[in-house]
Amino acid sequence: MSNKEYDLEDVVMRLDAIVYFLSEQCQEQGEIFKPEIFAKLKELGLKDSEIAKIFGSTRGSISSQIARFNAEKGKKAVKK
Repeated sequence: MSNKEYDLEDVVMRLDAIVYFLSEQCQEQGEIFKPEIFAKLKELGLKDSEIAKIFGSTRGSISSQIARFNAEKGKKAVKK
């Protein structure tokens, strides 16, 4: 493995940690819930498998939580 590859992996690992830490902080403050965090990360271009890796989950679990969140968000929009 070259130094460039190692440096990139190191940066990715640190960015993953930052995303995880910030999401935990927001969740503790009651500002946002994990399914909404997952949906926002997906909107930003992350794949379900990438989100799962950050949060120590499975791609299937992330996908279903995003789908449920989007369905609930759609229901709330229709009620307004």
